[in-house]
Order: sequence, then structure tokens, then C-alpha cells
Amino acid sequence: TAPRSSTRRPLTFLKKPFDNIEVLQLASALPEKWRVAEVARRRVQDLETRVELSTDALQRSNARPADANERLALQTEQRRQKGSGG
Repeated sequence: TAPRSSTRRPLTFLKKPFDNIEVLQLASALPEKWRVAEVARRRVQDLETRVELSTDALQRSNARPADANERLALQTEQRRQKGSGG
């Protein structure tokens, strides 16, 4: 069996006998509904990309002081060893 989609879409039923106005309303509403859903999907995708980029930039930014602290600690230890003769 095919895997079920995690996104459930509500079903729309059109009962017989068909009412012409109901069919026209449904036919005109569905493409708009699909367009809005696609716009929302793209917007979410864009936001997720922006979050990833911001997170990467923040991680790089946070790594700089940590690297500097590590270098400073190493330099301090080397000076301490030189000063104590070892």
C-alpha cells in the first residue's frame, strides 16, 4: 500500500442530483483554495530557509568569541609555563 500523506485534506462531496450553482461555486472555489495553499507552502518554505540562514550566522558569530577565548587561554598557559621555567 502507498504511504499515507501526513497532511490530511478535507474531502468535498457533491451529491446527486447536482445543483448547477453548487457545481459552479465548487469549480471556482477550488483553484483559489489551491493557489492560497501553494502561497502558504512557499511562505513557510521561505521562512524555514531564513531561520536556517539566521541560525548558521548566529552559530558562526557565537563561535568567534569562543575561539578567541580558547586562543587567549592557550597563550596565558604558555606564558605561565615560560614564567615558571617549565
